[in-house]
Order: sequence, then structure tokens, then C-alpha cells
Amino acid sequence: MGRAATGVVAQGAAGLCRPAAPGARRRPDRDRVVRYRLAAGADEVDARRFERLLDRARELLVLDAADHALFVAGEALALWRGPALPELEAWEPGRIEAGRLAELRLEAEELRVEAALATATGRR
Repeated sequence: MGRAATGVVAQGAAGLCRPAAPGARRRPDRDRVVRYRLAAGADEVDARRFERLLDRARELLVLDAADHALFVAGEALALWRGPALPELEAWEPGRIEAGRLAELRLEAEELRVEAALATATGRR
């Protein structure tokens, strides 16, 4: 993670670590640099789950399982609820990742149409 990214994360985390009561003082032994790490399972991050489902839908289409590919692509697309990462649009790496995810969303839409056509023509 770059310095800018680290700063954004640290600033957000700092908001979670403010003194509990107004006027509360920090203890000197606790005023040190603290690093934070997001620990989330693979299925707990929608973007990663979407990518895994899209990969699986691609595989299924190649294996001539168009009906299954259609279902899995639909599952992937159901995870979308508006634009990707709108809260990070002011941050360059966030914009890049949002653009990448938007491209994958279009790919998933195309795959779903391809799978639907293959299913309709009897190629399963």
C-alpha cells in the first residue's frame, strides 16, 4: 500500500480511536503509531466475491454449461448496487479500482447475454 493509501486508512481509523468522553486525555504510553489491518474473509468483500463468480461463469461457459454460466453471472451481477467504490472517487487508486470493476461489470453483462443466447439455442 502506498503512502497516500496508508494515510487515508490511518485517518479513517483514527476517527474510530478518539477518546471515549469529551475532555478525556490520552495516555502517553498509548500515543504511538498504530497500524490497522482489515481482516475480511474472501466472501465478505463483495468486489472479490463478484470477481470469483465472474471467473466461475467464464469457466462454465467454456465447458458448455451455458445454463449454469447464466445463473452464476446473474449471481455476480446481483452483488452490484450502484457505481463501484463511490466513496473513493477523490483518491486516485480508488478511481482506478472503480474503473477496473466497472469494466468487469460490463464483461459480466456480456457473458450473461452470451450464456442466455447459448442456452436459448440449445447449447448447454
